[in-house]
Amino acid sequence: MRDILFSVVMLSLPAAAAMIAGKTLFAVGALEANEAEVTLPKDRAAALYADNCAACHGGAAGGGPGGPDLTALDTHSPMGRDAIATAIRTGVAEPDGMQPPMPAFPELTGVEVRGLIEFIGSRRQEGRG
Repeated sequence: MRDILFSVVMLSLPAAAAMIAGKTLFAVGALEANEAEVTLPKDRAAALYADNCAACHGGAAGGGPGGPDLTALDTHSPMGRDAIATAIRTGVAEPDGMQPPMPAFPELTGVEVRGLIEFIGSRRQEGRG
């Protein structure tokens, strides 16, 4: 019993230390733990958006012929980011009945997905610029 208790304590020390230091040991949702603090350069995120999203959602993410306005999405809360990441990774079978299905992009890394989410958020902040 003492060995089990010791193992539990030893396994929880890194998480406790990370919490005390204000760091995230494990990322929530679609991002991998080792990718949690890596950022994608803005030009790379813009290129990913142009290559994978703009045809449907418009060049400024304000909506287009095959997809809704993305600038209204919650890109600031963890729950909002997780929902967007899930949609990017798995696709959306029936978005709202009016739009065609959104394809999945499982090949994108966690860093790339987060870069896309940050790009979408920046479109709202820049007035869809």
